[in-house]
Amino acid sequence: MSSDELIVDQEDIIKSIDMQIQEGEKLAVKLAAITPTTKSQLIAWRNTTLKILTRSFSGNVIASDFSLQTHGLTDANIFKSTETFHNELLQSIKILEGLKADLISGLHSPLRSSDLLDQEIAVTIITRLLKNFHKHIEEMYQVEVHGNGTLNQKILNEVKIGNEYDVQRMLYSIIKPIFPDARVEVPQDAGHKSVRFDIFLDDYNIVIEVKCTRPNMSEKKLTEEVAADAFHYKADYLFLFVYDKEKKITNVESFEKAYSRNKEKFDKEVKAIVIRPITL
Repeated sequence: MSSDELIVDQEDIIKSIDMQIQEGEKLAVKLAAITPTTKSQLIAWRNTTLKILTRSFSGNVIASDFSLQTHGLTDANIFKSTETFHNELLQSIKILEGLKADLISGLHSPLRSSDLLDQEIAVTIITRLLKNFHKHIEEMYQVEVHGNGTLNQKILNEVKIGNEYDVQRMLYSIIKPIFPDARVEVPQDAGHKSVRFDIFLDDYNIVIEVKCTRPNMSEKKLTEEVAADAFHYKADYLFLFVYDKEKKITNVESFEKAYSRNKEKFDKEVKAIVIRPITL
């Protein structure tokens, strides 16, 4: 496993991992047969462990490694034996025991960055950037170039957003200076399939999923994609950012409300933000 730096207290993460080891050992003892109940318990144990690892280290490597090495616990293969599940659980516990030993030996040092923001502050900044994304476009590309400037207004006028990859690029360019560790197209194991975060802020466990409506995209298709993202993505905060280029959303306010979720009632905080191009 990687030597990602700690972003939580060392004693706290050791206690959390030790608790997961104990819970895993209890599961192993009573794993006499694989039933829907025991299968859900295995998945719940694995998901809880992943959340602990994701929130405790500066990078995503340790959590990703654990996710890949324990993927078998989510296997839906009806022919897979109880013994195989039992061995995979024991192997998962050994991985945690190894990580615990590494932590005790000091292999994973505390994060030394002095400019790491509080998570709530980071969420506030991202919220403002997304809600005011259109202002960046307006000021950068649409406002007339100053007479003494050397930027070519004609060339700027030719810059157009064609799809969500263009939106992602523009958005990432204004997020990166504030959050230098932000990454794009980050893969994650979502259980039964792999997903990719459009933009991921490792230090804050914030995911930004970018959508851009197309001429042939219906509002129903858009809502299906957004709902799937809200369900599958694992993060503390998930931003569903929709650039409604084709104005497919009938009621923007209702859409944002429908796909926003409170962290206390959901496994993550979800914020849906819709921006539309302004043309006369």
